[in-house]
Amino acid sequence: MRGKRARLRRPTGNGRAFSNALPFIKETLRGAMDNRRLLLLWVLLLAGLLAGARLCRLADGFFAQQCHALFAEWLDLRGGRAFWAVLRSSLLSNVIFAIAATLLGLSAAGLPLLGCLPLLRGLGLGVLCGTLYGDFALRGLGGSLLLIVPGSLAAIFGLLLTCKENMDSAQAFGYAAKNKCFPDDWRGLREHLARCAALLTFAICGAVLDGVCAALFGRFLLPNK
Repeated sequence: MRGKRARLRRPTGNGRAFSNALPFIKETLRGAMDNRRLLLLWVLLLAGLLAGARLCRLADGFFAQQCHALFAEWLDLRGGRAFWAVLRSSLLSNVIFAIAATLLGLSAAGLPLLGCLPLLRGLGLGVLCGTLYGDFALRGLGGSLLLIVPGSLAAIFGLLLTCKENMDSAQAFGYAAKNKCFPDDWRGLREHLARCAALLTFAICGAVLDGVCAALFGRFLLPNK
């Protein structure tokens, strides 16, 4: 019996990593709304959304061309109901933002730059939603709700949590540069990277939702290409 109990209590490496990731995600979700940095990131995201909705109304110029190109690429993918193509595109975009946030979190100089990521993400979403509504009116509004919002909510929430985690990391590196040691609440680089990896779950879920929504609603709401 002792041998059996010992074998039952011996955890595997994968099980330990998974059990460590879940409490972190739960703890982060509980304290999300109480964190000032996270609220600041939400404000920056909303500012990007408003700016993107404004930029999409430009008739000519460099920004107008970039907005039209972004929307045309997005429309081609969703209008074709290509699940895997949308999944790959969305996942690549989400992962790039997550990697950028993680790299910025490895230096004290990255602390002010981390706020640019939700601003840029909001800018792109604002362009898409604004162009959809401007070109297709109520059908465009429905397209935003069914094609953009589900996947974007998951991906954006994960991005904001990742930026917040890396802001804490960048602050710890800044403290270490001044005091020759990390603060007492710093859990180490390995723990930090494990948390960033756990937050990629939101990026994956957002990409899957984008693919599913495109496959279900792409041709119904948007004109066939």
